Amino acid sequence: MSKAKIDNAHGRDNSSAGADVGDECLRGLARRLARACRRVIQACLREEEWRDADEEFYDVILAGLRELEARNETKRRSGTR
Repeated sequence: MSKAKIDNAHGRDNSSAGADVGDECLRGLARRLARACRRVIQACLREEEWRDADEEFYDVILAGLRELEARNETKRRSGTR
């Protein structure tokens, strides 16, 4: 599934005029991981469910990556590891 399709399916503006490069990297990684996760269970899904699976995995993965990024930023600011 393309980046635009996943982002647009979630009501995201994909017109990256000044979009944060780090966020673009996270979203790209989340898309790739979502497709990889779907492939693991793909045999259990009907073809018309693949997009939904990609979108659900994308949401979960992106939330986790953003949480990790925020935690790491907090650690950097406080000087702890």
